[in-house]
Parts: sequence; C-alpha cells; structure tokens
Amino acid sequence: MKKQIRIFMAFVSLLAISVSGASFFSESLGPSNLSLKLYINFSAVNRTAVTDFSTFGNNGTFSGGAFNDGDYVGEVLNNGTISGATWNASGRYGNALSFHGNSDNIAISPIELRSRNLTVAAWINLNNDSNVDNLFLEDNSTPTFGAFINSQGRLVGFIRDGSNVQLTNITQDDLRDGIWHHVALTFDENAKTSRLFVDGTLKNTTTHPSFNPATIPFNFRTIGASTRDGNIAASPAPRDFNGTIDEFRVYQRVLNGTEINQTMNNDVVRRGLLNYWRMDEGAGATAFDTHHIAYGDNPDGSKYGNALTFDGVDDYVNLTAFIPAKMTDGTISAWIKTSSNNGTIMSQDGTGWNNLDTLFGIGRQNANPAPNGVVVFETHGPSTNEVNAINGTTPVNDGAWHHIGVVVNGSTYTLYVDGKIDNQAGGKSQSGMFGADGSQNVYLGQRQGVNFYNGTIDAVRVFNRALTGEEINETMLSERPPAISGLVSSWDFDESSGYRVFDENNIRWTPYSKGMHFDGIDDYISFSAASFNETNGSMSLWTNAANVTSANDQPMIGNPTVTKGLVGWWDFNGNVLDKSGSGYDGTVKGATATADRMGQSAKAYSFSGTDQNISTKDVTQLNSASAFTVAAWALQTTANTQGTIWAKRASDVNKIDLTPWNDGFDYVDFATGAPNINAKFDNSIISSGVWYHYAVVFDGTATGDANRLKMYVNGIQRPLTFIDGRPVPATTANLAGINFEIGTNQANDWNGKIDDVRIYNRALSEEEVNATYNGTAGLRMQAGHLIFDTGDSWLKYNVSAWSGWHHVAGVYNGTRAALFADGTEVNSTDDRSLFTFPVQAYAGGTKASSFNGTIDEARIYSAMLTGYEIRQLYSCGFPMAPAKIWDVSASCNVAGENLLNAVLNLTVRGNGNLTLSATNLTVNRTAIEIGSRIAIDALSSLRNARRAYS
Repeated sequence: MKKQIRIFMAFVSLLAISVSGASFFSESLGPSNLSLKLYINFSAVNRTAVTDFSTFGNNGTFSGGAFNDGDYVGEVLNNGTISGATWNASGRYGNALSFHGNSDNIAISPIELRSRNLTVAAWINLNNDSNVDNLFLEDNSTPTFGAFINSQGRLVGFIRDGSNVQLTNITQDDLRDGIWHHVALTFDENAKTSRLFVDGTLKNTTTHPSFNPATIPFNFRTIGASTRDGNIAASPAPRDFNGTIDEFRVYQRVLNGTEINQTMNNDVVRRGLLNYWRMDEGAGATAFDTHHIAYGDNPDGSKYGNALTFDGVDDYVNLTAFIPAKMTDGTISAWIKTSSNNGTIMSQDGTGWNNLDTLFGIGRQNANPAPNGVVVFETHGPSTNEVNAINGTTPVNDGAWHHIGVVVNGSTYTLYVDGKIDNQAGGKSQSGMFGADGSQNVYLGQRQGVNFYNGTIDAVRVFNRALTGEEINETMLSERPPAISGLVSSWDFDESSGYRVFDENNIRWTPYSKGMHFDGIDDYISFSAASFNETNGSMSLWTNAANVTSANDQPMIGNPTVTKGLVGWWDFNGNVLDKSGSGYDGTVKGATATADRMGQSAKAYSFSGTDQNISTKDVTQLNSASAFTVAAWALQTTANTQGTIWAKRASDVNKIDLTPWNDGFDYVDFATGAPNINAKFDNSIISSGVWYHYAVVFDGTATGDANRLKMYVNGIQRPLTFIDGRPVPATTANLAGINFEIGTNQANDWNGKIDDVRIYNRALSEEEVNATYNGTAGLRMQAGHLIFDTGDSWLKYNVSAWSGWHHVAGVYNGTRAALFADGTEVNSTDDRSLFTFPVQAYAGGTKASSFNGTIDEARIYSAMLTGYEIRQLYSCGFPMAPAKIWDVSASCNVAGENLLNAVLNLTVRGNGNLTLSATNLTVNRTAIEIGSRIAIDALSSLRNARRAYS
C-alpha cells in the first residue's frame, strides 16, 4: 500500500495537501545570453547604480527618482534611528535587530496618516521572560495605538479613541517559545473593528459601535519602545522589547487574511505600503525605510525584481561605460509601463547632424511628428536634416506593461509590440544604430536634455544582431511574467523530492524546471482548500501523457466525475437515459421536466406527490449486493413530509430505499426479511424548497452497523440511528426482476424535484461522495480527446496524434467557456447554463482514476483569462521537457570544412554541462554557436536545430 503523508502549509491560504504515489522528475538547464550586449533588469537595490547583466559590464548611473515599481515615487522615507538594539545576522529574512529589554528602541518620525485604516505587521522572536515587552507604541503618556507582549507571553494589540473607548485584541498563545512568529494588527475605521493575526491566522476580532476613529490622535514614532500607561492592564509595568524584530511594515489600509499571509511569506504587498523597515542593513545606526523599493526577488531568480521609474521631469540614466560602435544590424528591447503620450526610452546623441544619432521611444519626438503613445525609432545623419524613422501603429501608453522592440537588419527597420510586428519599413538610406562619433554616451529616459520619459522601464537589452520574431518573443517571455490577475493556486511541482507540493499562489517562472509523474493506477494529489470560483475561473497546466488514446479516464486537474463503479446515471438533461452506459434507461410516469438546482431549464424532473415517478430497469448490481452507493439531488416542496426519493422494493420486508418522513426524520430502509432494518437521521437540517445532495453508502464487508451503512447530506456524514434491533446484513435482498424507481417506493410518492441520480456498485469514500456533491469540472484526457468538463457538458478536442509536452487550459465566466491547446482556442460554448464548477481540487487524478504521464505548472485562477494571457502561459511555462537550452558551442576535429551532415559534439551550458552528439546540422565554416534555442527531450537527444550563426 502506498504511504500517504498529509502536509499542512500556510501560504496565501491554509492548504492541506496530500500526495499519493506521484514522483518528481527534474532536469536543470540555464538561461541564454546569445549575442547579448546589454541587459539591464534593475534588480539591484543600490539607488544610484544601474547594472548591466550582460557579460560586457556596461553599468550606468541613475540621476533622480528611485528603484521601485512606480507606486511610491515622491513619498517621504521614514528612516529610524537605532538606540541600544544590536544587529543579528539570524533574522527571519536576512539580518534583524535584537532588543534587550532595557532602553533599546528605534526612533522614527511621526507617521503621517491619510486615514485611520491601518495594518502593522512584523516578525518577532521573543526571549523567555515574564516581563511586559512592547513591540510598538506611540510615544505619549497615554498611547492610542500599539502592541505588546503580556506577562503570559500573549500578544496584546489595542487602539483607543479620544474618549478612551478602546478596542483590545489578545491571543491565547504563549509566543515565548524561541521561534519566529509573524504578527499583524489591523484596524478598519469604517467597521470600527480591529483584528489580530499570528502566523497568518486570525486570532481575535474586536468591534465597538461607540468607537470614534476620527478622535484618534495618532503619533506613532517608536519600535520596541516603552511607555507607562495606567490604562493598559499590564503588570508589571511595560518595558522595552526583549527579543528580535524583523520585517516591520506599516500599511495605510486594512490588509485581508490573504495579504497578511503574503507578507508573512516575504512577498511585498505594495498597495498601501506606507513604511517598511527590512532591518537588513547589518551595520550602522539607521534602519532604512525601504517602502519605495520593490523587493521580492529571490536569490535563485525565481521572482522578478525591481524596475526603474522616471518622473518625466529630470530623471534619466547615463550609461557611461556603454559607447557602442555602429551596428549595421542590431536589436533593442525593453519592458515599459507609461501613460504619457511621448518620451525617450533610449538615445545616443552625436555632436551634430553629420553624426549618427539613435532614438528609441514613444510618441512625438523633435524631428518626428509621430502619433501619441506609439513606439518610434529613428536615426539621424549623415546628411544634414536626414531622418530615417519608423513609427508604430499600436499605442502603448495605457498604463499597462508592454514589451517593445526594434530590429535593424541592414536597411530594414521592424518594430515589435508585445511580441508581434507592429510596423516594418525598408529602404532606409542610413541603416544601423548607434556609433554617433565614437564618444557619445547612451541614455535611458531622455535625449539631449528633453523628451524626458514619464513611467517605468525594466529589462532593457541591446543585441548586436537582428533578432528574429521568434527570438523577440523568447526575450519578451523570459524577462517578466505576464501580469495575470486572479491567480488562486499555482503548483509548479519543483520540489524535487518528498511528499510536499507547495501552492505558490504566484506565477513562478522557473528556468530550472521539474515536473510530477503519475502512474495511471493510483497516483493523485488532492487539495483540500477551496480552489475554484463557481462563476469565473481558469485552469491550466503542461501535460505529457504516456498514452493519449487510452480509453481510461485520465483526470489532469479539477474535480472529475467519479466514474469507477458507476453502473447507473440519470442526469435528466432533457431525457431519462442512463448515461453510465449500462442501458438502464427510464420511463416517465407523470413527472415533468423542470429547472435544476442551477436554474437550467428542463434539466431536472418535478413530481407532484401523487402517482408520478420515473421507473428504470432492474439494476442488477443492487441485487444481493455486498456494496453500493446511491446519490441524488432532491428538493422537497414542503419539508418534513412523507415521500420517497428512490427505491428498489419487492415488498415491505425486501427493499432498499431513501424516504423522508413526517416525524422529523429521514429513513434509510434496508430490509432483507422481517423485521425491517430502519436507520434514520434528524431531518431538521432540511428546509422547504431547497436542493440537497443525498448519498447512501453501503459496505457489507465493514464491521458494525455504523460502518456498514452511512448517510451523507451535502457531503457531510449524518449520524444514523438504527431502530429495529437487527444488525445491518452483509448483502442486500435478492431483488431480481424489480425495477429501480425514482420518486416513489410504490407506497410513498415524492412531492418536489429530483436530479442527477447515480448508482455505484461499490462503497464510495467520503472524498468521492464530496466529489459527486461538488459537481464536476476539470481538464482530462480520454480516448484520444482533450476534455474540458464543465459539469453537464464537455468541450472536446481531438489530440490522438499528440506526443510529448503540450499546454492545455480551460476558462469560463458567466457567459462562456473555452478550451485551449498549446495557446490556441480549440473549442468553446456560449451556454453558461451547462456549467457546474466544484470547490475542491485534484491534480493527476482521484482515488477512482489516475493520469498516466507527467504534469507541470498546474494553475487555477479565479478569473477568466484572455486568449492572450493563455498564450503567455503557453510560452512561459518552461515545462520539464522538452527543455529549452541556451549557449550551445560546437567542436569538430575537421577544421575549415563545412560540417553539413557531419557529426559534431555540442556542449550545452546550463546548470552544469551536457555533452551531446548530433547529426545533420547545417553549420558555417567558423561555427561556434548553433541556434538560439535548441530543444532536447528527457533522454538528452538533440532535436530541432533549425539555424546557425557564425
């Protein structure tokens, strides 16, 4: 039996994740710098230096502005002065400050607040003592806002208005355990509510209707400081903090629980961030307020770091070391975000018109009346007033991130926007870029002291060759993850080992990729957190199926239909046919088609309570059965009245049925001869006119009545009372020749509605009962088809010819659903009424069925992604295989000859070196670089070498 280990992890939401059987694959490969001459990604936190990350060291100096993402330009920094506290290299993240309980503190200027909505968050590690230690307090004789540790080691947060009405929050946890804890205190002035979080979990909420936030005289100015306050119930009197503090943040808004967890996991929630003391300086007497710096980049490069914001007035970067020679062929690319009509991205100015000037920007320039907001590129010279320019057609000044590029290939100029050609023009008499007169610097953000850029720039690159369109896309998609909102969960399966699968909840572009393999037998991953949005959402993943034509159901992600053992299924979608394939079609007697539980017309049946029912055939799997499950959705017009939902009844003493009664109970009748065996449960939870999901589960091999017969309502097991004194038998009665009836047991008729009746020839687990209750949705494969299961219907696409890795996605909103394969929409429906989306997620299968193959980069969103965003996921996913390799060098012992159809050795530089053999490569005489990206499969055989460069 496979061992299952359940791990609980608090990231953005608390997830209980179990992995059964699946194994990790990995293959490590590195990034490309092929012909790269300049690469600026602004990830350094030095506020004046701009680092070139190509191999040429063309670093720049920044004048004005700040390294950030543009959200906090112009805000005042509130650096703190350290008194007594000492630097500690063992912080929660990097360095921290240790306080010793005796006059240690950080003094800051009074925080200027624009509202009374606040969040204060920090990491703390307490020393073990019985004193009252202040985390932060206002420097007043009677503070109005603060937090401290009481003598029991519990965290106390408080906020007091001008009339001494106080909101106090106290945890019940003793935090003096010598480990790091994340604490956060929020105050919502509109709700008059304060909340206290510890380690990402809400511990206490306090509301006071008489609280008047307008009278709070905020004067918050110390961290770790002491104040004497007779109004705070603290004994002994509070003193300075005794322990270590790290990552102290103040927000000018109320963070929700998800955002609190993000800050706990060292993600910078930027919106509303007022102050941020990282305490990573490690030396000196100042704790710098770094709220304007977009931290968050990890040492492994898994997150993208900072960008540079220009104010449009006097900000620019002088790339003092970058004085390029003229490039007959060349490429410039960058990520930009701006709302301005015009401005310069990059320029090089000559000393006059007779020297080649270069300008790359947006909108109207000095000599070029371009439309507002479009990308422009122009070169000047050598003749007086000679301008060679090309203007784009697509405005990029909408305040969103755009990737722009210009490629010069001889006399042909090509502009790109977001990876697509925006304009192209040939016949340029002064071809090339740069090389003004051999002494002029290159600038970012301005040209000759004018045309200052107002916005944000990231990932500027200059190549000394003309990139192809494919390479422009590769450059775009490798530099910045797409700004896709609504991400609920993201599993990149990069853990490599163990039984933990982390929900990243942020897109994580991993150049060193891994995946998870499922055996097609009993491997699966279950995610117990609510993951799907029932109205809007998307799901995507990379998949490499071992056998796409297999007739087996292969769930990849979602909450697939439980199909194992399904011997009868009447979904009532316009008819009473048995959708299980067993042929137990029904016959309607009086019942009428009606709207189902989602309001979909003619997808359920209504019963009057008098001689109306649906009779199927003799479901033989219920005769002398040692196990079964019957599940159905039902609505009772008037609760606590007699009526049968389903039955297979030969007589009063030979039957099984589910019958609500008028005595406050619903009954499961299980009779194999007199007397009856009746089990009942309290039906006070049932309301009139409301849909409920009922499931009866029988396992004759189990020991004890409570284990043999179980009842579930809306996925929750209801305790049964066994009232007839006989044990539940090991099998049902021999009911051969008796039809399975819906809406009657020939004695009591149902008054209400019934839908989606299912019979299984086995006892479903609680997890599987929940799957039938939650509905069906997800991406799966079966019989050569990719399937997006939308509950009551399928979107299908023939993939019988597929092999290797492919990207698949399903999206939906209130009016539409669509299926994507490798970035292209392949099927869709506008019938929103078909959708039944679940709230529990699976990957790679369920206990009932399993995917056979490897899955990578599985993601769930709470928003319907656009086709463009799906294409970005397709291009950026970096699945484990085929991996994309960079920096390929070749060697051969036949010098000076054309290597066409020869065998040569290739060294692939990535994470370590791989030596491969390849044939049939077209290579020039001096070839040392082959291809811009060469794909190999997991067996390390070279494939698809398409171009050569000398």
